[in-house]
Amino acid sequence: MASAEHLKYRKMEFQPNVPDTLFSEDEIELLITYGSWLAAMMRGAITPETPAQERFVEVCNGNKNPESQFEKVWAKYIKRKIWESENPDYVGKQEADLLVNLGITGRGWGVYGHFK
Repeated sequence: MASAEHLKYRKMEFQPNVPDTLFSEDEIELLITYGSWLAAMMRGAITPETPAQERFVEVCNGNKNPESQFEKVWAKYIKRKIWESENPDYVGKQEADLLVNLGITGRGWGVYGHFK
């Protein structure tokens, strides 16, 4: 069973603010439902509790390629947010605030969200 810390993040709704032309309904729903939890694991706010969660963190750190649905959707999401951070004329204030909340500022993030 998930710890209280994990459950806290699992209950938080996430606002991915991604174009529905680039993300499917299923991908957006996954991000809304699990995005806060995935972001917390990526940032290290919570520690992985299962082998799948440990693998997710390894993918975020760039040590493994994404394979699971969670890993692939999160990698796609992070790549999109990196693109938005590098194209500020495209990004509105709401999205810019989200980038800061995720910890994506400047050019310190790699392809899957890890620090270079």
